[in-house]
Order: sequence, then C-alpha cells, then structure tokens
Amino acid sequence: MISNKDLKAKFINKLHVQYKSLHKAFTEMNKLKTGLIKFEEFYQLVKSWGFDANEVNIKDLFEWLDFDNDNQISYEDLRSTAGKEISPMEQLFFRQDLKPRKTINCKYFRCWENNNFNTKSLYCNLHQKIIRNLCLDMFSQIV
Repeated sequence: MISNKDLKAKFINKLHVQYKSLHKAFTEMNKLKTGLIKFEEFYQLVKSWGFDANEVNIKDLFEWLDFDNDNQISYEDLRSTAGKEISPMEQLFFRQDLKPRKTINCKYFRCWENNNFNTKSLYCNLHQKIIRNLCLDMFSQIV
C-alpha cells in the first residue's frame, strides 16, 4: 500500500515523465471532456495507472490538487498545485495573468500595422515619423 507522501510523489513523477505539458496531462486526465475532473473520475484514473493506494490516500491527493476547494479539479487547480512541482520556473517566463487582446491597427489610411504595444499613439512607428516630418516641413516653411 502506498503512503500519502509516496502517492503524491509518484503522481507528480507520472505527470512529469509521461506528458509533455501540464495542459496535455489535464486533457488526457479529463476523460469526460467536461473541463473539470470529479473525484470518481480521478479515482478511476489513479487506479488505472496501477497505483496501489486506498481511497483515503487518493481522496487526500484529490483534495491537495483541488486548489480552490470546489470538489473538482480544473486546469487552474492542477497548474496551481502539481504545476508548481513540475515546472516551478514557468511563472518567470510566461505572463499567465495577461489575456490575449484584440489587435489594434494603425489609424493611418490603409495601414494594417499591428499597434498593440504602442500605448502613446494611434499610429505605428513608421507613420508617426511620416507625420512628424510633415509637421516639421510645414513649420519650417512658415519661418
């Protein structure tokens, strides 16, 4: 019979060795494709992996993985628990809190340049220079 600590270590090792990413692991674990893993589904999964653990130990592992305590494991729960064990440095390389934004194009006539990261102007860098040069040319003719 596997202890709680050993079951957790074996579970994390299985995720780390068998799956390329945490998202792939969650997709494979979620056999019902609901986006959430209930205890019954998790219990069958652990048993199918061949872990010799009793129901109490599997329940403890399930409760550890259920980060928000809603009696089901979501991808965010898995990422907040086992994800920190498998790839703790992930937070340093990827901005997990930013949602993809709708693209914002340059406002210049017929320009489709992406302007998402330019917060100071409605125009792309090229058209900012063109407009600036036009203004300088106009003012230099006045003097």
